[in-house]
Amino acid sequence: QTSLMNRAIELGALAATACERSAGCPKLASVLSDAPPDESKPSWVLLSAESAANSITLLAIDVEMIERRSDKLRLPVTAALVRCEIPEGNDAPTTSTLFSGFVDPSSVDAGWASGDAAAWDYKEQFTGFTHADLLARRDAGEMTPLSQLQRRIKDAMHAGAFLVGHGIQCDLRCLRLHGAALRRRVVDTMWIFRTKGGGSAPLKDLVAEMLAEVGDWADFQKGAHGALRDAEAALALVLRE
Repeated sequence: QTSLMNRAIELGALAATACERSAGCPKLASVLSDAPPDESKPSWVLLSAESAANSITLLAIDVEMIERRSDKLRLPVTAALVRCEIPEGNDAPTTSTLFSGFVDPSSVDAGWASGDAAAWDYKEQFTGFTHADLLARRDAGEMTPLSQLQRRIKDAMHAGAFLVGHGIQCDLRCLRLHGAALRRRVVDTMWIFRTKGGGSAPLKDLVAEMLAEVGDWADFQKGAHGALRDAEAALALVLRE
């Protein structure tokens, strides 16, 4: 049987590998601090891992975003948070979706709703939603305020939790989350699984190479990206490892 301690050590080693290989990535370094990356901008939330833990938890995160053209600031419009509890012994992990849906980033910049294509890149090819689609979701009350999603992630953190994602520095910056406690708690598949030349591989390529025989991944990222599916893919890669 595999003890929780051994599993924590294994995950800690993966996080350490990701930390070491990403040492030259300023975007990731900027969120691995208790000081917010930009104190002049609102809505940053500090993550900690102080709560006692009786389990090992993987929190897989993915965000689909739009971009303000003037400064390349990215805002979340859809996101997913998937929790995977690692049990003692050889029992299978249990997975649940804590969040999957639309996010309203108006607390950062309400101008996203303007529809001004000169000011905003709505990245329809990735999100799968036009500006009109997003406005319709907001007007129907289907968008969760960014602050509520931040709170869900903050509440899910504890001493035995690890964040999982692919290029997670982009997701953390987009969600305006930071904290020194994350330095050994980020398990990023972009940094763990490298190409033969030492570069990063797209998530789609990793899924095709490593998950082809596991589950239903044949149509992964054919067309627009889905935040939930991307989070599940990063989680599956880590569990496979």
